[in-house]
Amino acid sequence: MLMRRWRKSADATRSDVEGRLDRFLRTRPLAALSAAIFLGAAAGVASPGAQLAYWGIGAAFAVLGLLLCALKRPARTAALLGAAMLLFAGYAALRAEIPDAKNCYGVQLSGVVSGTPEWQADQRRVVARLTDVTLDGERLGGDVRAYVYGARARQLTVADRVSGTVNVYVPDTSGNGGFDFRRYLWAQGVSRYISVQAGDLTVEARYGGAWEAVADLRRALQDRFDALFPNHAPLLRALLLGDRSAVSDEDAEAFSDAGIMHLLAVSGLHVSALAIAVTMLGTLLCIPRRVMFPVIVLLLAGYALLCGGSPSVVRAALMYAVMLGGRLAGRPNDLLTRLGLAGVLLLAVNPLYLWQTGFLLSFGAVAGLAALYPTLQQLWERLRLPREGRLARLGNGLAQGLLGGTAVQLGTLPFMLTAFGKVSWLSLLLNLLCIPLAQLVLTLGVAAAIVGGVFPPLAACVDVLMGMMVSIAHWAANLPFGALLIPALPLGLALLYAAFVVLGSAQLRTPLKRRALALMMLPVLAAAGLGWNALMRQTAGLTVTFLDVGQGDGALVNAEGTYYLVDVGDDDGAVAEYVADHRLDVKAVFLSHAHDDHAGGLTALLSVCAPEAIYLPDGYDGPKADDEARAAIEQAKQLGATVMQLAAGDSLRLSDNVSAQVLGPLVEENPDGGNDGSLVLRLTYGDGSVLFTGDLPIGAEPERVAPCTLLKVAHHGSSGSTSSRFLAQAQARVAVISVGAGNSYGHPAAEALERLRLAGCEVLRTDERGKITVRIGRDGSAWTQCYQ
Repeated sequence: MLMRRWRKSADATRSDVEGRLDRFLRTRPLAALSAAIFLGAAAGVASPGAQLAYWGIGAAFAVLGLLLCALKRPARTAALLGAAMLLFAGYAALRAEIPDAKNCYGVQLSGVVSGTPEWQADQRRVVARLTDVTLDGERLGGDVRAYVYGARARQLTVADRVSGTVNVYVPDTSGNGGFDFRRYLWAQGVSRYISVQAGDLTVEARYGGAWEAVADLRRALQDRFDALFPNHAPLLRALLLGDRSAVSDEDAEAFSDAGIMHLLAVSGLHVSALAIAVTMLGTLLCIPRRVMFPVIVLLLAGYALLCGGSPSVVRAALMYAVMLGGRLAGRPNDLLTRLGLAGVLLLAVNPLYLWQTGFLLSFGAVAGLAALYPTLQQLWERLRLPREGRLARLGNGLAQGLLGGTAVQLGTLPFMLTAFGKVSWLSLLLNLLCIPLAQLVLTLGVAAAIVGGVFPPLAACVDVLMGMMVSIAHWAANLPFGALLIPALPLGLALLYAAFVVLGSAQLRTPLKRRALALMMLPVLAAAGLGWNALMRQTAGLTVTFLDVGQGDGALVNAEGTYYLVDVGDDDGAVAEYVADHRLDVKAVFLSHAHDDHAGGLTALLSVCAPEAIYLPDGYDGPKADDEARAAIEQAKQLGATVMQLAAGDSLRLSDNVSAQVLGPLVEENPDGGNDGSLVLRLTYGDGSVLFTGDLPIGAEPERVAPCTLLKVAHHGSSGSTSSRFLAQAQARVAVISVGAGNSYGHPAAEALERLRLAGCEVLRTDERGKITVRIGRDGSAWTQCYQ
């Protein structure tokens, strides 16, 4: 009996869900198609090597969809959309592959300037994009970003054909999971970059035309803003033209921490303000709507071009144009449908927009508003608060603003955490204050650009209002706990978050109580991500992460939730960047010796954290120590860090169950600060252990070493390190070589690799695998994970 009731209830629920899904798919096919394409493009970008599989699965789904249509099943539309998703994933996969390339030196380059070159006054350079590029007469796959230095660079304009003998570089990729410059540029279709003086480039031809007119107008507006608004010109250029090239790092960080960074990115706020102003002007002049429609569309298209054609401004312009067109034709179109159409068109042009944070935040904000705001509004109406009276109307207006901001915040939260790892708890109130202020600045700023020379007080008023926004941003950013640090959600929690957004949406027309419960789960999932991250840190036991620092050494040790560094790489700051990105509190730093490839990154590290102690080998300050490393160590002393020298026989307690024993150098050998005096460090956790060997040569290896679980191979795998005798004693299960790709030293040497192979080690290299994480178990087991 119970089983029969359960089956009946399950059948009813399935039928109800199927019916609601089918109704949504039939009434909003564009929104559903856009969601399918988003998922398909994300899958294709995430696994670009599986395009044949995607096409095959997509074809199978297409056949299944046709069969379901023939059977008139309610889920037929979902099957066809699944086919569209998977077929598009194959296309996305084809576009996602970053081409392999090498640096080219002294080659003859020719290309055409595409888009408006951006002048960066602080570095006295222009950043331009070159398309239709040839290198020594051969066409290049992808475009080139050009950094052109000198005052003459400002003469470059769109559609210029330039040529010259240059060095062409491949953008750096991140082997540590941080900002990937190569992927960032490839998402824009750029595969290489050059850095050149303006005098070394020749303008062969200037084509002019409409593109040059747009570029000249943008440049003229930038110069006019600089003249009219001397105090806040960079921020007003960002607010009105989307040009953030001159915004200071301090201001950008303040706006980001305050949760109002979106005000400096041209999007729906700017487009709607412009369109509404033009519409009001047309109404005052009694111009018919049919006449105004093409005018507004052309104006929005021109404004999108003027602002550089970023995905957010193009998305806003498309959505506004579709809305006006629908009203003119008497056809209903909701927010999700307009968003779906914009998403389909943009991703059809370039599915790699999914790599751009601005694209994800822009679509996430509108999707959150469309999906969640109606539910929040219905919950507000259930409170049955007074609606009449001036005070009640004011309160209701403020509440509507907060509800809209909450919907946007919930829609963008996963992307915010992935991109920035933080969220402002004051952002809802700040947006309520700053959005009207930004709209006022927009309106008056445009007016000042037109008549500012005739009426200077107007420009001064805009400068004052912009100063108020800056002051608010800095005040909020400097509050204690102004920005809550929350790590990116794990994949499982992110998928659950998306599912609860769908369940909380009013579009499915489920009962309000269910939607309210789904909305309550969203902040719970964000808190769960924070708790999960904290739990993983505390229960990590002993985990070592070897960072990709090029031709150098840098490893992060997590000893039961307490962090240490063993070497910090060179002065490119890769270790410091990783520590800052993950907001790690590093307690102490072990430096194997004072050479730049092991200690050169200490200066950059000291700018992002304050370790309590710096441990070095006895005699580190010998004649072979590098001057830059000595200077960094002295800086650490001045900042209050304890600098302590260690020798064989010393030991330290890193956590309750993790200890460190020093095996070298031997004091009696009187090391000279070179490789011979490298710090040899053994970390022990239960039956598991890790052995760090710096740049230790074979002749300086300890006479006896106990077996270990993990070995950091000495001297980047050189032929003169890591002897067979040493390996036979160490009996390491995993051996990690920290080495730079294509280095001039030939590391790792074939002889060293052969010795490691004969010793039975699992060999992992940072030049091949990027960041390498090894978790050591109390039983001596080792679990490895590589970034690439």
